[in-house]
Amino acid sequence: MKKIEAMTFLIQALAVDDVAVFCNGITAREGYMIKDRPRNFYMLASMGHAMMIGLGIAQASPHRVVVFDGDGNFLMNPGGAAMVGTQSPENLVHLVFDNGVYETTGNQVSISKDLDLVAMAAGMNYKSSQRVGDLDALKKAQDIILSQPGPHFLVVDVYRGQPDASRVIPMSPQEMAERFRNHMLNQ
Repeated sequence: MKKIEAMTFLIQALAVDDVAVFCNGITAREGYMIKDRPRNFYMLASMGHAMMIGLGIAQASPHRVVVFDGDGNFLMNPGGAAMVGTQSPENLVHLVFDNGVYETTGNQVSISKDLDLVAMAAGMNYKSSQRVGDLDALKKAQDIILSQPGPHFLVVDVYRGQPDASRVIPMSPQEMAERFRNHMLNQ
């Protein structure tokens, strides 16, 4: 499955009150390109920390928080997933797009295909953890995620080497953070 197709489906499925946190690089830019909104938080740099930001937001907000992560980002900080498992926020969904490479930095091979990411998440006490490889399976997984308390972990297998059609987010990090903070405080 193409990553942009999976992301588009998942972003379009977000409820109005859902918060989305996008890991750094191409994933953040694609999220912006697909559907920018004040409830989106885009990571710049800080590889591996989207999950920790998502956890903090989930603990401070009653709204569902969906973290859009990559296999490389997830593997940079698996301790973040362990924190999620111990804190067990029911309103958190952790999506990991696995293309087997560090896409943003030049498609260097990651070790994700040598590890069972689903078993790792299950071992870290996520309420559900699964892997999907096509849009039909993604739709079925989404139904489970939306109907049961989390935290949920979903690995989405996507193709590597897709052309980067995303564009640079036309806001400074300070502007993005201020927009997100103001929106969350005034909800």
